Amino acid sequence: SLFLSVSFYLGLFLGVKILLLRFIGFVFELGKLVREYVHIIYITFFNVAILFIPLTIILILTVYKDSNWILGIAAMLLSVILIAQFSRLAVQILSNYKLSKFYLILYLCAFEICPVLIVIKALNI
Repeated sequence: SLFLSVSFYLGLFLGVKILLLRFIGFVFELGKLVREYVHIIYITFFNVAILFIPLTIILILTVYKDSNWILGIAAMLLSVILIAQFSRLAVQILSNYKLSKFYLILYLCAFEICPVLIVIKALNI
């Protein structure tokens, strides 16, 4: 019953997220971009499901006590899938919307790299 309730709530939250994204796309007239993003979400979840269904079966049927290497391989495959989907989305957005490379570098420095540097400085690492 726990599995079914967690699955139900995850499905519900995913549905709410997609509906909210479509509403925001309608309000700000970004329908094409939102459709591409939702399509990437669908493809990513399908690829992850294709990875995790056999992984679950393998882990259930494994008699070895040390199955960490199986989880390591699954984590590497999951990261490859997510990186591939993220890079595909990034290439589509950058090629379709002709974003200036200066603004991209400015965004990466201001919102991605700078907070990490501030945390490192604050923690004296």
